[in-house]
Amino acid sequence: MVEKVWVGKKVQVLSLKELEKNHFKEFGNIWYSRNEEKKHGNNSLHRLKYENTINVSMQKFCGKICEVAEVREEFFKIKEDEAGWNWGSLDG
Repeated sequence: MVEKVWVGKKVQVLSLKELEKNHFKEFGNIWYSRNEEKKHGNNSLHRLKYENTINVSMQKFCGKICEVAEVREEFFKIKEDEAGWNWGSLDG
């Protein structure tokens, strides 16, 4: 869970090198886990929308310092991201 206290704080997105080193890359996207259970089968669109991932569009923020604009229970949004992707912490 991301704490609401983070709104307005600056955070650094992990570098692409760090993500590629420690996480699973598939079709240009980086997932925090391999999703071995495949609970949604091979539905990559579901994984991209609802599971912890850094997609190709989000990767331009890797290594940059961004401001937390909004916090929800499971994710947060960053001010610099006009597309409005859901960001999450690596600890869940």
